Amino acid sequence: MTVPFWYDKGGAAAWDKVILGGFTLPGVARVEDAKAARALDSKRAKGRSGASLVDEGYTPAEFAVVLTVYEAAHLRELEQILPKIRPARGSKPEALSIAHPALDLLGISSCYVKQVGQLEDKGRGIMELRLGLIEFAPLSGSGGGTGAGKVSGPGLSPKDADNSGESGFSVMLSLGAAGQATEQAVTDAVNGALGAPAKLFGPSKAAKPSKG
Repeated sequence: MTVPFWYDKGGAAAWDKVILGGFTLPGVARVEDAKAARALDSKRAKGRSGASLVDEGYTPAEFAVVLTVYEAAHLRELEQILPKIRPARGSKPEALSIAHPALDLLGISSCYVKQVGQLEDKGRGIMELRLGLIEFAPLSGSGGGTGAGKVSGPGLSPKDADNSGESGFSVMLSLGAAGQATEQAVTDAVNGALGAPAKLFGPSKAAKPSKG
């Protein structure tokens, strides 16, 4: 799979979307804190320099997906999707397929949903919702843990998502309806509490360095 470049056609939309368990998550999505890592035990000898390292194997990545939600339609979609993916009493954890360019680069394609946070008010009609995820990485040479070998949702790439052309680079064109955030409100919030547009929505075409 080729990871899309954010300045190429369709690349911006791919970086602004996460597909989890076959569902394209609403709003503008970003992945945070994903790392591919090994567990290494450092053993030192008293009075000697250096250390020996014991490789304890691959460590499943723990990371977050943060959704920026600013339209009533996004909330309606969350109402439909969250009951199907969030942890619930009496339910058996199930690994879900996940796709985003940042995760593709790390070889992460499935995960468990560990936590689903509440909607957090960021001001100016913007809300954020945080999903805590852990990579599905069963023990090598065994049946693994709960849900081993079973991953729900098609292995889709963000470029396959039906995102109706919506991304952090185009959403401002569709705002402004009564009761929703206006283009200026989103811009103000991004430049204020949430940081620059490139940080909220991914790299921006406007931020592309000039040649020479």
